[in-house]
Amino acid sequence: MTGNRAATVVARAPGRVKIISLLLVLGACLSCGDILPAANDGASRHGAGKNSPAWCTTNDRPQSNNAPPTKLAYSIVDRYPHRPDAYTQGLLFRDGYLYESTGRYGESNFARFKPGSSNVELLWQLPDDRFGEGLALLDDVFYLLTWKSGQVFRFALQTRAGIQSEDAQNDANDGNPANNLNQSQNATGNISALAPLQLQGEGWGLTEDGRHLWSSDGSSTLSLRRASDLQLLRQLEVHMLGRPTQWLNELEWIEGCIVANIWRSDTLVVIRPDTGVVTHTLDLGAIARRERKLGGEATNGIALRHDNGHWLLTGKNWPHIYEISLQR
Repeated sequence: MTGNRAATVVARAPGRVKIISLLLVLGACLSCGDILPAANDGASRHGAGKNSPAWCTTNDRPQSNNAPPTKLAYSIVDRYPHRPDAYTQGLLFRDGYLYESTGRYGESNFARFKPGSSNVELLWQLPDDRFGEGLALLDDVFYLLTWKSGQVFRFALQTRAGIQSEDAQNDANDGNPANNLNQSQNATGNISALAPLQLQGEGWGLTEDGRHLWSSDGSSTLSLRRASDLQLLRQLEVHMLGRPTQWLNELEWIEGCIVANIWRSDTLVVIRPDTGVVTHTLDLGAIARRERKLGGEATNGIALRHDNGHWLLTGKNWPHIYEISLQR
């Protein structure tokens, strides 16, 4: 129930009927309900079936916040070529395409390509004084962070049917035309630039839970933000074994949990969005060492392949993207 409504409850007692009027005062609790997503919000995009519980909150997890996280095992399903000049900052999968944001001053861009294809379509070249960071897609709008400028670029994804949200259409016509945008029609539709937003502090990683955005800034704190204006709604302190988990970087929302890269680490962490507890870890050291021998740098880039539930993983300047299947 939403709003200030009175619920009338009829209770029967010997010889009389009592009418009890209960006024539901929601206040802050209603706000919490608006902030926290339902268990099956965005299920088709995030890999969880209808009414599926978040796998980081199931009963097989220890209840203590100091309990050691479960180590995940995986198998490599496939390996795809990846442009080695891509300093990967954000990665996501949509309708058969990978969308990628890259960093470094003078080299940051936004591109898309199909897994296994060497044909990369450059969608946007960031200005030379902008260092690209994390990437998220919510309600057919891409959000691309920058590191220190606070500027958040936005792009509307027009669907195959040519349908675009009313908000996206209004933003696209607000007098902020896009420069350097290569608009082209393909199987996923057109990309058009929207008015950018501004974020206080540094931008590192970005993801979405089906309703709001989650961002990282290299600390142990994640921020839940309203997509329309990036207003801060809530902050989540992430901890493992009772200690803060620093250097949180690229983010991906998977089945009700937040999966994060840790800067300069080859270990991914799985985070409960309600408590901030790290419940699982995934060691990618074997893959990362192989890629560093080929000129790659830090592990960074997580995308859920929602058509089969596999994860797509890469790193900064890695020559390859790996598709893996979790064994859990």
